[in-house]
Amino acid sequence: MFKKLVGPLALVSLTLFACGEDTATEEGEDTTAQMDTSVTAESEVEDPNDIINKIKEDSENDEAPKPTLDFSSGVSWMEQGYTAVADESGNATITGYVENAESLYVIENGEVTEELELTDAGDFEYVSAVLEEKQIYLAVDESLEAGQTDIDIEGLSRVEPITLTTE
Repeated sequence: MFKKLVGPLALVSLTLFACGEDTATEEGEDTTAQMDTSVTAESEVEDPNDIINKIKEDSENDEAPKPTLDFSSGVSWMEQGYTAVADESGNATITGYVENAESLYVIENGEVTEELELTDAGDFEYVSAVLEEKQIYLAVDESLEAGQTDIDIEGLSRVEPITLTTE
């Protein structure tokens, strides 16, 4: 959104700056001195296209927003981290949403086991059968893909460890 506002803002600012400040001259004041200073001031003004190009270059170098991963239901925060408890049917269901990312992955034992489907709003639902306690990770990182192994958890953009348990 910031990038969309910078161009028009720069254009309006430059237009107002180019108009300058008109002051009425008093009687008897020498107008040649005013003309000399206005000529030097105009020669110091940068070309508006150069300014706009500099703004575009600066905005291209800005970092992209960091991805977020938040949970709506299905997990509780404990001292050791997030925990999801299976229901009577033996399934743990986790819901939440992701922002500033297009994919969410499940990592088990160092392998990306699944890419979760996200809605247009970034919502997700993850259901897993829990026979015994196990550790999974939900991760947001564009470098991941299903089936990938030997994942460096510490190097991911956004990752949350979750303990799935029957109790």
